[in-house]
Amino acid sequence: MEREVRWAKQILHTQFSPEKIEEALQDGFSLVQLSVATVLDGRKINWKKYGNVFEVFDSPLPKDVRVTERGFNVYTWTEYMNTALSRLAEIGCQTLVWADGKARLLPVEGETAVLKEQFYQFLFILGGIAERFGITLCLEPLSPKRTNFLNSFLEVMECIERVEKKNIALSVGLRTLHEIATTKESTYEPLLEYKDRIAHVHVEHPNYAFQSMAPRPTDGVEYGKFFSALKKGGYQGVITLPPDANAESLSYCRKAWEQES
Repeated sequence: MEREVRWAKQILHTQFSPEKIEEALQDGFSLVQLSVATVLDGRKINWKKYGNVFEVFDSPLPKDVRVTERGFNVYTWTEYMNTALSRLAEIGCQTLVWADGKARLLPVEGETAVLKEQFYQFLFILGGIAERFGITLCLEPLSPKRTNFLNSFLEVMECIERVEKKNIALSVGLRTLHEIATTKESTYEPLLEYKDRIAHVHVEHPNYAFQSMAPRPTDGVEYGKFFSALKKGGYQGVITLPPDANAESLSYCRKAWEQES
């Protein structure tokens, strides 16, 4: 029996956009991945109109908020997350992806130990809030191109073990795997080594450093190797495609997934 995965499209708008959601569903996506800010839009929104398509959200904090800076107000942002995750739970969120490199960027000079501890403290709090609402929080290792803190799977796993929250898992991106791999042959090894901790996957063209580009048949990348490693690890969750994905890129990825043993 074919392993079950659910295909989502990321929508970057921080304001609710029915047009973008309807476009994604018409293209064949079963889920849309919105930012947390969307549920704090302030408008009355009929979420139930779209069915169970809001399983995964990303970007817990606004883009300009940095946990690893002096002056970060833990109490203010704890209250923010309490409100946000309560609303997420109401509309069916099961997974919250935190892959914002700037949110954990450390200063290049000065003492960083205190700021790292500040991040651990907030991660512990956020994990606790998510746990209360039955939501899995996914943290992603990111390459030095995106942040200077938690740049490997080992570092992220040590961080997760430090805060001791069972509902904190891993998110994995194809581009990140290529950027942090020490050798070409080792690119997909983490998908097997950490298979029991991976709770979210996103796939994009790996060679665009500053743009998230959807896979296309003509871009010359062997996405099958990525999907094959995921399948060997038994992955059955959500796979998110970038905001520029359409029916063509979704169909291409589905076929690549189905063809891999």
